[in-house]
Amino acid sequence: LQFYKFGAGGEWASHGNGGIFYRSFNLDPNKAQLDSVSYNKRENIFIGNELKLRSKKGDEQLLKYAWIFSQLIEKKEIPSATTLSVLIIGEKYSEADILRLVDCEIEKSKNKTGWRKLLSEDAAIIRKLKETKISSVEWRDVLKFNQNYLLKLDPKEHQVEHKLIDGFNRTLQLKSIFNTHQT
Repeated sequence: LQFYKFGAGGEWASHGNGGIFYRSFNLDPNKAQLDSVSYNKRENIFIGNELKLRSKKGDEQLLKYAWIFSQLIEKKEIPSATTLSVLIIGEKYSEADILRLVDCEIEKSKNKTGWRKLLSEDAAIIRKLKETKISSVEWRDVLKFNQNYLLKLDPKEHQVEHKLIDGFNRTLQLKSIFNTHQT
């Protein structure tokens, strides 16, 4: 959220990769497996969070959020003026890299049976993906952000937040991504 300035506030709805999200919106889970999404109605923003732990981004991992987003607009679950953003957590990409990733995903997906049919029927998905604000951050930056955020919270007043964030950070530090040199 450090990439945006939010003014109106509002509540966030978040969903992870599970059947409840797909059943709630009558979506086919076989077409796209999301990592997590967040939506703020007041801010009019829908964010896909693509989480990578020592794995590379796949061929359709940005496209799937554009497809889910398009489906939610089509079903009138979110307004068409909603902004789509995707945050890739794991590997840092430059703006030029992100543009190449988008073009590469579109080209590779046009050659895959399921996506080829879908993309030919709905050109809005490609347009939406090209309009999407895509950002990336490394896990080390997430840890640093969390540590700085904890310093601003009173440990007595925010015990739950401290325990959750500290536990998340400790678990993440145990993962192998921090046990090897990463460029």
